[in-house]
Amino acid sequence: MNGWPVDLALLAARAWPVSRERLGLSTPPVQPGSVWIHGASLGECRTARRLASALERPAFVTADTAAGAAFADALRPLDHPWALAPLWAESRPAMLVFVESGWYPGIVALARRDGVPVVSIAARPGRGASLRARALGLPDAVLARDDAAAAWFGARGVRVLGVCGTLKGGPPGAPSPLTWDGPFIAGVSTRPGDEAALIRARDTSFPEARLLLAPRHLERLAEVRALLPDASLRSETTHATGDVLVDTVGELDRLLTGAAVAFIGGTYDEAIGGHSPAEARWAGVSVVHGPVVRNNAADFEGAFLAATPDDLPEALRRAWDQGASPPADRLAETARVLDDLAVTPAPERSPRPWAKALQPVQRAGMRWRRAGRAVSLDVPVIAVGSANARGSGKTSTALWLADRLAEAGHDVGIATRGTGRTHRDPGLSHVHGADAAWLGDEGALFALRGHRVAAHADRLRAARALWGASVVVLEDGLQTGSIRADLRIAAVDARFPGARGLLPAGEGRGSLAPADLTLVHHAGSARRVGLAVPAGLEAHRTPGPWSPTAPSGPVYAFAGIGRNADFFADLDTRAVCGFQDHHTYTEQDLETLRCWASDGTLVTTDRDAVRIPAAWREALGLRWRGVTLEVPGFPLERLPCP
Repeated sequence: MNGWPVDLALLAARAWPVSRERLGLSTPPVQPGSVWIHGASLGECRTARRLASALERPAFVTADTAAGAAFADALRPLDHPWALAPLWAESRPAMLVFVESGWYPGIVALARRDGVPVVSIAARPGRGASLRARALGLPDAVLARDDAAAAWFGARGVRVLGVCGTLKGGPPGAPSPLTWDGPFIAGVSTRPGDEAALIRARDTSFPEARLLLAPRHLERLAEVRALLPDASLRSETTHATGDVLVDTVGELDRLLTGAAVAFIGGTYDEAIGGHSPAEARWAGVSVVHGPVVRNNAADFEGAFLAATPDDLPEALRRAWDQGASPPADRLAETARVLDDLAVTPAPERSPRPWAKALQPVQRAGMRWRRAGRAVSLDVPVIAVGSANARGSGKTSTALWLADRLAEAGHDVGIATRGTGRTHRDPGLSHVHGADAAWLGDEGALFALRGHRVAAHADRLRAARALWGASVVVLEDGLQTGSIRADLRIAAVDARFPGARGLLPAGEGRGSLAPADLTLVHHAGSARRVGLAVPAGLEAHRTPGPWSPTAPSGPVYAFAGIGRNADFFADLDTRAVCGFQDHHTYTEQDLETLRCWASDGTLVTTDRDAVRIPAAWREALGLRWRGVTLEVPGFPLERLPCP
């Protein structure tokens, strides 16, 4: 049984950066309406990653272990409602998928509450399944590993969607990083006693063959090396002239390419039940195993049995002579079944449910800020903002509006608070140049377009400093009560129209001035995952042109905006790195990015690019782009004349 008390004990032994993910203090970039796929460790997470790539819906993967995290988007948060809430609220999942026998009651409880289907793929009863069936419940549906598992779940009233096998491995991909002088035999996921038996069998039947030994746990590497003192470590060689011990993680499927035979570990151990032969089968390698294969029985069909370690030489000989072929891939069929089963995403929830008691304080603060008499300026004022404090499209709306006003002949002035600026002088920052250190990243973008910009925490002081402007745009200014606006425009994210609740439990601001016009962003994304779109003018968002030139070759992306996943979703990237909104990039950050993308092109958003010094942008070979906005049907006649 898994749960948050057990998670807390494990958490105590881990480093703080890992603890932040496990405690729900940081969340990966995910898209609303995603399929949440969870795998325990390396093998399950590789299956989850393959499945996520095959789904039509957006998907993300969580893992339990550091090894699995190499193929996941994040470590699974602690199985407690408060730790799970941020990721659940950000992803609004349309389905929860467990790979194999994983099961966490805290996540399942959230799914049951919100009507999100819970599905297990490659499901098998496993140890403790009867206890789980009695105490914790079972999935809503399963894609069973084999016919026996399908019968077990079906007898307990679970909807069986079909049989999918293990889904581990996959069609051959990149070539092996290791070349051999001659034939070799592989030992896969070996356990204590497996290596010695395989070495004896090799010496008896194939003394000319080399061995590739991959212990299930790298902590046993010294123990295994004592059996083969002349063996090379995989991390230290690319050309094998003798035996090799695998001391790396995540490349076993490629290393098995070209093996004559593979012996699967754990198949002589009743307590283990045998490990999976999927990687060897996909590599086209003949499989030899012991008598204990209950965990993956269907995957051993057609493999060669060595009933005892003494029978290994003969089994290796038969497997060597006959050869093997890879199994059929059921991944595409599995993805189609899950796409059909996905439902409307979970309703909006608070990422910080523990903070709901503080909402009256937030409401009182907003009322106090709006109290008093609003001042009229000598020029027209347009307030642009949102009830959502994060990632709703306020900046792109204000930028689009400022450009339209400039096209009409206005000298546009932008009053902004300069969020994220690093120069914290008490005076006013009024700069015509695009300097994010003084203006904040949004202000720097406005200045790059040629608009006047003033940044100050007091929006009235900023607006009065815009001498010569024929119209003033209050960026993120709907909450400002000190200035009378002639036109109020609100930006709404169709995926989070309720802002996930009021601050501080969510991102919503109470007591905002009512809007005259509403621009709805991300309406297409909301419809694709089955969400209703709020009323208003739809703002069509498309990626803008690249600056200074389009990237080429492998692309590595990073971003620090309200919702990084929106930027990453439009890219075909090797890797992504998400920072907090308005993140200030240090030299250490930039050095890390340089090393991280040494073989490709770094790309980011225009808001991130203005926060990075020009010398560093050139040194990194950075490429960036923003968002191009179109608002069909916008009543331009409501804008003031020059």
